[in-house]
Amino acid sequence: HNMEIVHPWDLDKKAPQTIHLGPGEVYVREDMFIGPEDTLMVAEGTDIMMFPGVSIFCKGKAILSGKKDKPINLRRSDPDHGWGAFVLQGKDTSGSVLKYTNFTGGTLDSAFNINYSGMVSIHWCPSAVIENCEFSENTISDDCLHVVHSNITIRNSSFYNTNADSIDLDYAEGTIQSCIFENSGNDLLDLMTSDVFVSNCSFTGASDKGISIGEKASPVISNCKFTGCKIAIESKDESTPI
Repeated sequence: HNMEIVHPWDLDKKAPQTIHLGPGEVYVREDMFIGPEDTLMVAEGTDIMMFPGVSIFCKGKAILSGKKDKPINLRRSDPDHGWGAFVLQGKDTSGSVLKYTNFTGGTLDSAFNINYSGMVSIHWCPSAVIENCEFSENTISDDCLHVVHSNITIRNSSFYNTNADSIDLDYAEGTIQSCIFENSGNDLLDLMTSDVFVSNCSFTGASDKGISIGEKASPVISNCKFTGCKIAIESKDESTPI
């Protein structure tokens, strides 16, 4: 037996790949995993039809660049059964961009020994931008958008008819500006130990709170409008909102 000994450092690293989806209809029938070296690129005008329970897990960067007249849609292939989650996990997702993308009808999932409680879940991402996106009609999951230990910019986006919390930020920082929140089963915006600037947003129809501020969160809230919320803003647990 000739045995060649190869040091792990000498093993070829996998060349980075770009995974392209779209345009047109794309059916995702099983969980999709994007590795940390890889990039997911979704073309404008792509309809991603998600099979029941199926998720997209990105450990690398995701660029979903829809346009106003050619948005990207992630939705159910079967109207009666929710898909799983769209997940950004880890430092290599930094620089991810979601633009003119509509997420609807998802639920939750788990992978890498982590439970993802949001239809869209962003964990440990140093920098991501969400712009002109729409999040709606999630089922089962606690959160429509869940951001954990990440820095996020959310602009000109809308969140409506969500199962429980529309956005839940845990240990996050960033900005939420010019967004519309309508009709949540719980809070429209839930901030825990998060430092965010929230400006020019409207909050309508929270079953519980428009903005819930807890666990030493210190957001700055400016020029926001609240209508038909059980409680507009509630601050607790040594939080210091401005």
